[in-house]
Amino acid sequence: MMIKHGRPDPEGWTLELGPGTGVITEELIRSGIPQERLVCVEFEQHFYDLLKKRFPRVNLIRGDAFDLQNTLGEFADTKFSAVLSGVPVLLISEEKRRRFIEDCLSRVRPGGNLTQLSYSFTSPQKSVPGSFTVEKSPWVAFNLPPGRVWIFEKEAA
Repeated sequence: MMIKHGRPDPEGWTLELGPGTGVITEELIRSGIPQERLVCVEFEQHFYDLLKKRFPRVNLIRGDAFDLQNTLGEFADTKFSAVLSGVPVLLISEEKRRRFIEDCLSRVRPGGNLTQLSYSFTSPQKSVPGSFTVEKSPWVAFNLPPGRVWIFEKEAA
């Protein structure tokens, strides 16, 4: 579901935030994204260590997804084809969520988006006129827990 809506380009760069155990990472690779074109940011040391073993050719960064300019290092100026996020954004303030979404969208090339996984019935962030729009995927009831993705795109000028 995330890959379908994120539309990552195998010829470009893909950014995954909060990969956890690597379920989406594995699907990205299976869908044709070369490991060398995938940048993953994981905060938790345990998950980082696990991912390093599972995906040795992925550009894995242990750092803070809410501070991408400092976290991304050599990839800080990269324009990504897509940003896919499993970061638990509902645990932070609405203002910090908005800044996170805007930061992610500033890092995608034209036509790219931020695809955010959520287990909430409502969007983690409403559209911000002049900045970005949000759409939802269908609810995936067979997922445990059930969830959906929210697709954030820069608002057309």
